[in-house]
Amino acid sequence: MLCPPSSRKFYYLILFLLYLIPLISTFTPSISLPSAPPTVGVLIIDGFSPFHSAYLTDLAMNEYSAGVVNALSPYTARGLRQTAGPGETEDYESHVPPLGDSSKLSAWLDAIPFDLVGVFCESDAGLDFSERLSKEISVLPRGSRLLHNGHLPARRDKYKLNVRLSSSGIPTAGQYLCSSPSEVPFAFRDLGPPVIVKPPIGCASESVFLCKTLEAAVEAAEYVLGQNEWGKYETPNPSVLLQEFIPGPEFAIDSVSISGVHKIVAVWSYVKTDSGYGPFAYLRTSLVCPSDDATLYSKICSYVSSCLDALHFKNGLTHTEIRIGCDGEPIAVEVNCRQHNANVLTLTRACTGYDAVEVMAEGYFEGVEGRFSQIPPYPDPLLRRGMLMHLQCNVFGVVTSISGLDVISDLPTVVEMDFYMDKFGVGCEVEATKDIRGDCGWVIMMGEKEDLERDFKRASEIMEDMFEVED
Repeated sequence: MLCPPSSRKFYYLILFLLYLIPLISTFTPSISLPSAPPTVGVLIIDGFSPFHSAYLTDLAMNEYSAGVVNALSPYTARGLRQTAGPGETEDYESHVPPLGDSSKLSAWLDAIPFDLVGVFCESDAGLDFSERLSKEISVLPRGSRLLHNGHLPARRDKYKLNVRLSSSGIPTAGQYLCSSPSEVPFAFRDLGPPVIVKPPIGCASESVFLCKTLEAAVEAAEYVLGQNEWGKYETPNPSVLLQEFIPGPEFAIDSVSISGVHKIVAVWSYVKTDSGYGPFAYLRTSLVCPSDDATLYSKICSYVSSCLDALHFKNGLTHTEIRIGCDGEPIAVEVNCRQHNANVLTLTRACTGYDAVEVMAEGYFEGVEGRFSQIPPYPDPLLRRGMLMHLQCNVFGVVTSISGLDVISDLPTVVEMDFYMDKFGVGCEVEATKDIRGDCGWVIMMGEKEDLERDFKRASEIMEDMFEVED
């Protein structure tokens, strides 16, 4: 079945700044209370999506009788103010907790009628602020119950991430940090083509390039150095990161940590293509069944846990991306200290019996000895198989017709589907998908392995001829 149009805007966090405005009402701080007075609660920063923040709010209030505080990071508050419509008078900056002033922060905490036990930040741009805030709250009398991770830049800076992992004996990709395009040739030749060129701090594939020639690498470096640093305004990237490209299979691992105990809640296999699309265009994101390759699955889970320990990450959600090297060992691409941005919670619940946000709530509100302790180290076996197929556009121009959507929707394993008609419908000017931000929709499939492969193949064939554009 097709999802209602209102769900489209929430599919990926990458565009959060464009869609946050209509979902925010009151802050300073905005407090949601269950029917009975709560003793504990969670702080949500930059929360906006119905399948992460709204879901966590519902769990907190209705499952645990806990309170919820909503707030904004400085970056998001400024972005909302700059994109506010005519006549809007909301003071978004007033919804930012007072970081850096202990007396003001204490007063802010005193306005909350319960103790905070966890912080959940939904935006990449707000993660650094959230860590700093959590650290400051934890040393105040009202913050003694807060589960947090302290502040560590290596959790966001990919160069520092690899340095830290490597110093802990964890295999990583080769890399160079360049402050000028003139430093790129040496790095390129030493790493060997192709190389990945990207900003040290970023989100998804924003300003990320796969470069097969020195000329392309220099051009990409010049571009990155000319862009603003992620999460900041009017501050250009001070450096550009060149990394060894690992050509092996790619996986994403969703995990939940409470008091240093890590639970792998989902392992995903990424399949991308550069055939007719960009090198970062996704075809499908599939849940991995442990029995398919038990040895590799165990290696992946152990590697991720080692990365989290090296980063001193003890509480909250992470979404780690790795590739398998030529020696069969995992290599980190990045460790994202936030949720999996796609709407995969329903899929994981159906296939594993639980989801990341649910497990995090159990840990925050019951502690490591509560229901969190009953979650296995990783999901084995799967209750059923599932995948998220990424619908891609392979044309440029103004769309004159779209075909095949109903056929895809009616495939036996399809349980949910959405097509971004407002951006890729008839009359829209479109371009071919280059990365995940250019997807034109998604399809959730569940079923037996053979049935999934059959329906994915059929849907892919339909997708190839889905669009017609003006000559």
